[in-house]
Order: sequence, then structure tokens, then C-alpha cells
Amino acid sequence: MKIAIAGAGAMGSRFGYMFKVAGQDVTLIDKWQDHVSIINRSGLTVNDNGVTKICRIPAVLPDRADGHYDLILVLTKAMQLDVMMKSIRPIIDERTNILILSNGIGNIETLEKYVSKEQIYAGVTLWTSELDGPGKVTLTGSGSIELQKIGEGSDQFFQALIDTMNQAGFNAKVSRNVLVSIWQKAALNSVLNTYCTILSCNIGQFGGLENAVELLQPLVNECVTVAHSSGVMIDRDAILKAIGTIFDPKMGGDHYPSMYQDLHSKRRTEVDFLNGAFSRMGDRLHIATPYNHLLTDLIHAKEHLARAN
Repeated sequence: MKIAIAGAGAMGSRFGYMFKVAGQDVTLIDKWQDHVSIINRSGLTVNDNGVTKICRIPAVLPDRADGHYDLILVLTKAMQLDVMMKSIRPIIDERTNILILSNGIGNIETLEKYVSKEQIYAGVTLWTSELDGPGKVTLTGSGSIELQKIGEGSDQFFQALIDTMNQAGFNAKVSRNVLVSIWQKAALNSVLNTYCTILSCNIGQFGGLENAVELLQPLVNECVTVAHSSGVMIDRDAILKAIGTIFDPKMGGDHYPSMYQDLHSKRRTEVDFLNGAFSRMGDRLHIATPYNHLLTDLIHAKEHLARAN
């Protein structure tokens, strides 16, 4: 399968590496010039469970991408999705399949501006990764993926996609309701990404706090109330169980979430598509979301201080 990874940051680099090792024809697409240049010159340096490997994989800037791809896997941050899709529009035609695994709420609606529902596949992933600098990535923990067709896409391609991902070790399965899964992942990230960023800790360290439960439960409750009032019946117990699972170092407890990584690199975070999204929807629905509202404001304050310093 010919695959392009649109957004080759920490997660995109991990996915590109795993696909490449499995023998797929992969190209990384990313707007970071230094990252692209180093990968093309020296290869992608991968710290894979303490073993350093060099993966030779082509990389291009979005406006330099060309040719046809069977699959474009989109792993940009939610706030970068629209710009990425505009940039790679020349390589998208009616035969192009798009898989979105980015965090946050509203990504599918953005994709529908560029392709039909029949071309869109959406999912959530619990894989983690950390970008150590241009051309360098560290793989942490294990994970899984669940995904679903958004429209009446090809069953044959969808099965081929599942098979290809599992040949690369992604532990992919078909979702029964991907929208519920996306919102549950957004609630999970609204807890782990945001608290770990504010507290400057990894996921396992947050889970080890004496008052972790007192911090996370009311936040999850807000997310569940907003989702249910929006007609998306997410499962509070499933979210809490998933959070508890990720505290384990073998499942990602040693991972510093992407929001933490972005803040420390003085990049804009995706808080507006996580806590901020729940807060805005709560306002529209007249539902109080004090935890989400405060956490959104605190992250924006930390962004401001990071830029000032």
C-alpha cells in the first residue's frame, strides 16, 4: 500500500517508521523544514525501546508532495488540519482514502470540506511517541487503534487497511461507534494531556499523586455530561478505566503527552480542541464546566509565559 503520513511529528514519525519496517511504501509529509531535511539526509533516528535505529524514509514539505497515494494518514494537530489539507489538496483525488487519527473534536467535519464521506476513515489510537528534535523520535509503550468508515466507503479497502495496520503491529480493530470513541479519547486527553502539562509530569507521575482521583473525576464528569447532552453517549466508567490503564509504564505511563511536548517547545497546544471544546459546548448547552474552563485558561496562560520567555 502506498501511504503518506500528513503530519510527521512524534506520532506521525512513529507510524511512518512502523509502516516502513513492515515493508510499506511510505512518505512523510511535514511543514518543519529542519525535520524534513535531516530525515532525507541522515534518516529518521528512532529510539525503539532503548535501541537506536536509523530508518530511511522519504520526507517532503506539504507543498512539495506529489503523486498518488492509496492512503493519506492524517496526524496533524487539530488546529493545523485545515492548513495541511489545503496544502496537500493537489495529491488528493476521488481515489484517495483519508484516515484521521488526530486528537480532538471536529476533525471529521474539517475533512468533509475536502473529500466525500466515502473517502474518510476515522479512528482513535492509544499509541504514544515523543519527538526529541528534528529527525529524532522516541517510542514509548504499546497501544492499539480502533477505526471505522465514516461513509459508504469500500469494504475491500477497509479490510485491506485493517490488515496492513496489523501487519505493522498496530493492533487495529473495527470500531462499533467511532464517534463515541473519539469523544471518549478527547475526554481522556482533556485529563491526562492537560494535567500533565500544568503539573510538568508524565502520565505515570500524575497517576501516582495522592489526589489524582479527586482531580480527574469531576473533569471526566463534566465531559460526560456535555457529551450526553450533545447526543454522544460516552461511557464514564470506560474513560476512567482507560485512564487507569495508561498510568502503567508498560502502557504509556512514562510518556509526556503531546500538549506537554508542545508547550515546552513553545508551540501552540491543542487545548481548544479538548478542554476548550467541552467548555464551549457547555456554554452553548447551559452546562457548567468550571474544570474545563479553568484548565483551558491555565494552559493559555502557560502558552503566553512560554512565548514570553
